[in-house]
Formats: sequence, C-alpha cells, structure tokens
Amino acid sequence: MKLLRFGMRAGLVLLLLEAAIACGLDRPIELKQVARSNSDIVMLSDLLLDDAPEGIRQASSHVKLCHTPEIGTWRTLSAEQIANAIHSQSDLIGQLRIPAFVNVYRAAWPIREVNIRDALEKFSTRQGLTTAIMRSAGLRWPKEFFSARENAALEVANWRCDLRDKLPQAQLRCRERSLCGSFVVQVVVPPAGAAQFCNSLGEEQGHQEPGASSEKLQDLVHKGDGATLTLQDVGMQMSLPVICLQSGTLGQEIKVFDAQRRRMIHARVVAADQVEANL
Repeated sequence: MKLLRFGMRAGLVLLLLEAAIACGLDRPIELKQVARSNSDIVMLSDLLLDDAPEGIRQASSHVKLCHTPEIGTWRTLSAEQIANAIHSQSDLIGQLRIPAFVNVYRAAWPIREVNIRDALEKFSTRQGLTTAIMRSAGLRWPKEFFSARENAALEVANWRCDLRDKLPQAQLRCRERSLCGSFVVQVVVPPAGAAQFCNSLGEEQGHQEPGASSEKLQDLVHKGDGATLTLQDVGMQMSLPVICLQSGTLGQEIKVFDAQRRRMIHARVVAADQVEANL
C-alpha cells in the first residue's frame, strides 16, 4: 500500500513537472491569497490564478487541500499546510509561489430582498390578503445569511405574529432546500396592516404552509453552545460571540451571555447558531 501511494505521488509530481516544462515556465506560478471553492473540497486548482497554464491547472485539480468551510465562514491555510498537501516535493514546490497564508471561502451569495418580497407576496395572494401592504412594508432579516446559489428562489414555510412587537413574522427557506436553511423575516407594517395579517392567520397559532413539517420545530441554538449575536440599531450593526443560556427554535427569544462584557442579553433566534437583538 505504501509503495502504491508513493507511486501515485511520484506520478503526480512528474505530471506537474511535465506540464511546467511543456508550458515553458521560467518563473513560479502564483497562488491566490484569497480563493473561492464551489465544491465541498478545496483543491489546489482553486488557488491558481486565471492565467495559470492549463497543464498545471489540470494536474492541480487532483490535489486535495481541505474541506470547504461553511457558508459565511473562512478557512486559513498556511504555506506549510499547502506544501504538505503536495507532499513537500522540492521540485514541485519550485513551480509554485505559495503565500504565507491563503484564505478560502465557499462560494455564497446574500439573500436578495426582491426574492424575499416575491415569496411574501405569493404567500399573501394564496391567503387572500392584499399585496399592497406587503409591497410597501419594511423588512428585517439577518443580512449575514447566504445562499449557495445566486438569486435563489425562496418560499414561506411558516407565518406567525410576534406577540411582543405585534409584527407579522415569516419563516422563509430556499425552495431548493440544499441551498440555504430557514431564517426569520420581520414584516414592518402600520398597526392596521399588522392587525389584518394577525387576525387572518390567528395571532396565537400562526400558519404553516403545505409541505412544511408538522413536527415540533428543531432547536437552531443549544444551551451551552456558542452563537453569533447581531446587535442592530438604525444605521448601525455589530456582531459578537455569545454563549447560549437556553436552547431555542426559529423566532424564539432566549437568553445569551456576552462573556467579554459579562452581561446577559435577551435575543431572538434567526438562524442556526445566529441570534439578534436591538441595541
């Protein structure tokens, strides 16, 4: 088995060297300092610049570096990690100029407001509600929430009224479930409009769309685990790490602890490991 692995490594090195010679390279190939991956595994080819020779790109597509980080997060690879991934062969490394660090992220796109409004208006129409109020309503949702595809279509999975703020509140998700998870959108409308929505749907029980699970909602944050708290105010927003003092489902208010300032905060669950509160 060891001989087989050695043979595969040697073959890969020879392939890269042959590609370099065939391309007439007289200087090392530059690697990106910030790279994006569209798959679950970051390959060496993801780090190549667009003008890298095709032979080098093809050979590099067989070198695995690491698992791609989750949407909205980064992973930093050191020069040593990259060198180890290509087996520390001096001849091979001589063909690449490896930066001290390379930051890698998963390809992701922010959730678009136009898609949120489209989903809410379609839901309103199915419920026999006027869409005029929805078109002029203000929307609040976690801006750090991303989709794995650009311009992903959304749908309303659940709808209820926030009993504290008297605001309609929708649970949205991507129609193609693998592209994004669920997140909460608060619909800011005048009191009369809010009353119309709440009265039509039932203030206590809310409404669940056909096809949505009738089982109890799963906890998105868990007691004792870390989460990201987003504090919002007019024209200002900041994020900080917190510890959840309670578990919570989507839209539920829980207590979290800011260890740095040693204070407890009431926050609303908006996505997996994400909560928000007003400043």
